[in-house]
Amino acid sequence: GFFSKLQLPDDLGTGTAYGDGATLYAITSDDDTPAFMAKVGDDLIMTSTDEAQLKAAIDRAEGRAEAPTSFPEGLVGGEIYGLVGPEMIKSLIGLGGGGGQFDALGEMLTTSAVRLAVDDNAALSLDLGTRSKADADQIARALGGAIAVARADAKRGGHEELATLLEQARVDPHDDGSIALDIAVPGQDLLRILGCPPLPTTTAPSTTPTP
Repeated sequence: GFFSKLQLPDDLGTGTAYGDGATLYAITSDDDTPAFMAKVGDDLIMTSTDEAQLKAAIDRAEGRAEAPTSFPEGLVGGEIYGLVGPEMIKSLIGLGGGGGQFDALGEMLTTSAVRLAVDDNAALSLDLGTRSKADADQIARALGGAIAVARADAKRGGHEELATLLEQARVDPHDDGSIALDIAVPGQDLLRILGCPPLPTTTAPSTTPTP
């Protein structure tokens, strides 16, 4: 987020400095149990009922500790909100092999907001604004075609889960030049779409005795 102008209640006081740029505050949760909040720089707010865990999270955020290789036990999912640039839209269009024709995509887009919900799969919603209805129609056709190609590739490759999810994708251009895109994909496929390396996999040690 953007918390440079965040106004905290006076009863929290000035807080306690921690790490490189964090401030810790003691707060009270809704059920009157002790809790803690941290403001890390100007773009991150974290809360916890365990001060030690909160400090450990700050250490990871500021690079003093390694991030875990898997999600903590019991974590159901999370949500991400924010703005994305034209390169992400090009990556999606590129699924259909047509990304090269949109080199001027940055000039066609006026806004691009993302909502990402992650649990067993990743549900991605994009709200795009363009200069005109014609631009919206062109980008929407390219996105729809890319999703159709990706769905066909998934079916040919035997990736039934991905193919089924892509069948539910929706691309809706509107008369005001906006586009709504909703798509759900397995997490590894989303990483690939966004140009990220896949999550590491571990191989269980062999139990076969060595001769």
